[in-house]
Amino acid sequence: MKKYKKLLLVRLDRMGDLVLTLPVDSHPDLKDTECFWIIPVGLDFIVQNRPFRTITKKLSFFDFFRFVKWLRQENFSASVVFHAPWWMSLALFLARIPWRVGPLSQWHSFLFFNKGIRQKRSECQYHELDYNYLLLEQGLDLQKLPQHLPLELHAEPPENLSPRSYVVVHPGMGGSARNWPLAYYKNLIESLSESTSVFVTGTNMDREWLEPLKKNTKVNENIKWLDGQLSGTDLLRLLKGAKTVVAPSTGVLHLAAALGVHTIGIFSPITVQKPDRWGPKGPRALTIAPAVDCPGYFKCIGEKCPHYDCMEKIGGTV
Repeated sequence: MKKYKKLLLVRLDRMGDLVLTLPVDSHPDLKDTECFWIIPVGLDFIVQNRPFRTITKKLSFFDFFRFVKWLRQENFSASVVFHAPWWMSLALFLARIPWRVGPLSQWHSFLFFNKGIRQKRSECQYHELDYNYLLLEQGLDLQKLPQHLPLELHAEPPENLSPRSYVVVHPGMGGSARNWPLAYYKNLIESLSESTSVFVTGTNMDREWLEPLKKNTKVNENIKWLDGQLSGTDLLRLLKGAKTVVAPSTGVLHLAAALGVHTIGIFSPITVQKPDRWGPKGPRALTIAPAVDCPGYFKCIGEKCPHYDCMEKIGGTV
């Protein structure tokens, strides 16, 4: 087994993907290794006590070579790229990092990685968390762990709210998977608000979900719309104090699970979108998906499917 003094770990992807990647640096074979992360701008609140640098997915010519210079100065002995634009593998190559690990999936990975690992993630044989651990273990010649542990996040609940006195519903998502119909979120929020406070969260990217939902949901003082109002740290604190968090396959769901909160994830039965691959990992995380044999592999085939629209079949189970 090789020993690495300083390891660079790269994941330039969405929030949920990062949550399912960060735990790899706790691998016992890396206990004497200094691990450093490169993550997207705006997600620094997730890494907490880990050393990191944020970066955008698009760099100018000048910023790219300044980044390469920084890589050289840091003297990394190895790097693992879990997901990043093509120029990242080029930068690692130009910086002469001795051991460059990444998935063999695109043209640049064959040119710039000297330890490429073939992973057919679209076959969904493993959970995303396990794929990330396996890439690290195979690429760095580490022992294969019998169990891959998920991320544990820490946060204090809001001081102005009683813990476990409210529910958080996050209806929006990035569109990489099928979501629950808006009418079902509306019914859920209105029903919950009859007996408890409901905080509805979201970002500006979730407007297509939240604007019609807000317009059609009954006005109730127990329903608080917090879309676009929370920082990353505020979001963590709100989730930590919640009695339950309900969300589709999105980053907020993974944050809540990592905080140890009771979470309910709403998932599609499409093969590459199933909770078997993308479900939240946590001690109190549950998932719900239509109990159908979905013929869709990468996407829903719509009305050609005998089960369409199966997402409506989970209406009475949340």
